[in-house]
Amino acid sequence: MVDCTGLENRQPARVREFESHRFRQQARFTRETNSTARDAKGNGVTRIALVTGGAKRIGRAICLQLAARGYGLAIHYRTSQQEAEQTRADCLAAGAAFAEMVFGDLSDPLFRAGLIRQVTHQLGRIDLLVNSASLFEFDDVGSFTPERFSAHLQSNYLAPVELTLALHRQTLDAAAQAHVITLLDQKIFNLNT
Repeated sequence: MVDCTGLENRQPARVREFESHRFRQQARFTRETNSTARDAKGNGVTRIALVTGGAKRIGRAICLQLAARGYGLAIHYRTSQQEAEQTRADCLAAGAAFAEMVFGDLSDPLFRAGLIRQVTHQLGRIDLLVNSASLFEFDDVGSFTPERFSAHLQSNYLAPVELTLALHRQTLDAAAQAHVITLLDQKIFNLNT
């Protein structure tokens, strides 16, 4: 267990304001509410989850299971808008209190810096963070570049760590609790170069 007590946001207010403005430009929230939800903020919903990479594969399966248990969902996606829309519809049909799509690039440090804050602002809180998003672009000796390697580290390693720390800071401020599940892509441990 990592003790994150005492960590705080040390960025100057001007930088935070810029990041917040840039985040609002990069993140698009699309909400569709099930008729059984009490209100758009999720009041009456016992649990709210943010699932990164929630539009496809394992992230989608996790969203559907959480929906069946009545969670309200924030479904993050980067390039899979149609899949995210289908996942949202399927989650509502499966019993999700609400489903909100969150567009953004986890390899962008400014997007990562604002994601937890923005989702919490939109939904009221986050009870469960599932770090499921991953980037896997095959490379070999001929195609390897430091930029591609950095992009993999940004989205597959730094994003889960930074999102977890941001959620921790926010739950401390609100005297609340949240849970985190992180799925790591094999690219971190099984480099193919």
